[in-house]
Formats: sequence, C-alpha cells, structure tokens
Amino acid sequence: MSHHYKGDPTNTENYRGISLLDTTYKVLTTDLLNRIEKYASEIIGEYQCGFRKGKSTSDHIFIIRQTMEKYYEYDKDLYMIFIDFKQAYDSINRNQLWIALEDYGFPRKPVRLIRNCNSNTFCRVRYLGETSTQFEVRNRLRQGDSLSPTLFNQALERVIREMQNSREMEMLGRNTWLAYVDDIVILG
Repeated sequence: MSHHYKGDPTNTENYRGISLLDTTYKVLTTDLLNRIEKYASEIIGEYQCGFRKGKSTSDHIFIIRQTMEKYYEYDKDLYMIFIDFKQAYDSINRNQLWIALEDYGFPRKPVRLIRNCNSNTFCRVRYLGETSTQFEVRNRLRQGDSLSPTLFNQALERVIREMQNSREMEMLGRNTWLAYVDDIVILG
C-alpha cells in the first residue's frame, strides 16, 4: 500500500510503500525485537539517537552547539557535512544485513527467524482498480514492521564503521559523528 507523505500528490516520488502486516506477524516480530534489543543496543555507537531508549536529538543539538562555541572561542574553522539517506528503508540490502548481524554476534536462532520473515516476500500493485502480477522484493525493510528501525540501525552501523575506518576519513583528522535514524552530521 502506498502512502502520500509529502509534496505534490501527483508525483510518485512523494509516496512511500507501507507493508500491511497481520497481527500474528506483528506479535512475532515484537517478540523477536525484545530478544535482540540487548545485542542491538550494545553494538550501535553513541552517535545514534534514533529509535533508542533514553536518547534524544536534544543531546545532539547540545553537542553541536558546544562544538561550534569551542571552535569559535579558539578561532578554528568548523566544517559540518549533513547526510540524509533518501528512502532509507528501501536502500537496505538484506543479504548484507544478515552478514552484519552474524558478524556482530547476534544469536543465530532469532537472526534465522528474522531472515525467514524477510525472505520470499512478494508484492502486487493496485492501480485504478487493476492489480498487477506479484513480484519478488529482494531488498528493503518493511515500513511499519517493529523490527525495521532496529535492523536499519544495524545496517547503518556497518556503513558508518566502514566510513570511520576508511583512509579518507583518517586523513581528515578528528571528527564527530551524530545521527538520528538516517540523518547524519559529521563535524570536524
């Protein structure tokens, strides 16, 4: 099902697919989320405040303000890079996500069940009363699935670790990363 979320309703770019999930699935994924939450919260860096208990964008705003004041006080240049992943859930490569969860040491049984829940997924499109033939969806996380925010954070964690450890970031020197879900700011 598509949901209009911003801008011109005649522009298809302004719609987001929402998965209609049955109650049994939601109960199962909520239970799975409870089982992996402990592992997930230990893996995610302090930079991420999205979908995390006890974290707030207020903390990040404070850090940015303090950093700006210190750089101003010492007459230093401060550069900030703002990144916003377009259609973040849709950009997730599931196979890479499963590899990341294994690498992070998540318990095998819940990961296998999560993987099974996200395998062999099919969609149909209904437009003007006509329904398309079904097609397989190999990538993306489901909008509306209780697991999706945590799984997205895990996928993003892998990307950020790779970026932080890259030679290019090393050349830039000391920098600070802050994120709220898919919105990231790098200060340096």
